[in-house]
Amino acid sequence: MQLIAGSTDVGLWVNKDHKVFSNIIEVSRIQELQGIHQSQDRIEIRAAATVADALKALAPLSRDLETLLRRFGSTQVRAQATVGGNIANGSPIGDLAPALIALDATLTLISTNGKRTIALEDFFIDYGKQDRNDDEIILGVSIPLPIPPDFHCWKISKRFDQDISAVSGAFCLKVEDDTITSARIAFGGMAATPRRAVRCEQALVGANIQSDVLAPAQSALEADFSAISDMRASAAYRHDVAAGLLEKCLRAIRSRDVTDLYLHPTAEASH
Repeated sequence: MQLIAGSTDVGLWVNKDHKVFSNIIEVSRIQELQGIHQSQDRIEIRAAATVADALKALAPLSRDLETLLRRFGSTQVRAQATVGGNIANGSPIGDLAPALIALDATLTLISTNGKRTIALEDFFIDYGKQDRNDDEIILGVSIPLPIPPDFHCWKISKRFDQDISAVSGAFCLKVEDDTITSARIAFGGMAATPRRAVRCEQALVGANIQSDVLAPAQSALEADFSAISDMRASAAYRHDVAAGLLEKCLRAIRSRDVTDLYLHPTAEASH
């Protein structure tokens, strides 16, 4: 049995790999899986909410999330693909997971036995393996609010539109009086799963943002991952890009005004 919602990934198994399923259950019209609910301290995105829905809800909350989601596939794909499906896929280069992990998002799963909520980062165990029982489906993902002003995320790919990332990085730092008091950093494309850069976080916490913190943080980041080479990028390229994104983050926080070449208003984001 195969559950589908947007079917933007599973559909390729059928028309490209000619896979045949004996039973398919389409879940995107289940009311409990639909909708986006925002309170003062959290925003909950249900599993069947489309990426286009998420874009509309998150764009007013974070410029970086708006840019990231606007680069997700194409207009047609964003209107069909679901947030829950992108997470359940478990891809190490999925667009959403690194940003959500950096934001300390939680994931709620549901079955006939009830609900359970886990940290999103704990959902990804290994390549192709997630912390989900056979009788469970994803109910939704919840993001703490407000999104910190020093949150940044970037996707690196060969094309701006309709391309899979080689590396994606997300950074959520809190800075008080130029001292980094907390750091959550997550990358996609650097390991078998989307994963936090724990050593890099430790190197940053307690450091002065205006000091020469970049070099030790980049060294720690290098030790966090053992990237692989594949058709999209070499391991060396991935490590260089990750180090560059870390530098971009620190520069963005220092200046609070780093222009992104691709930040421009779109009709899709404004409606």
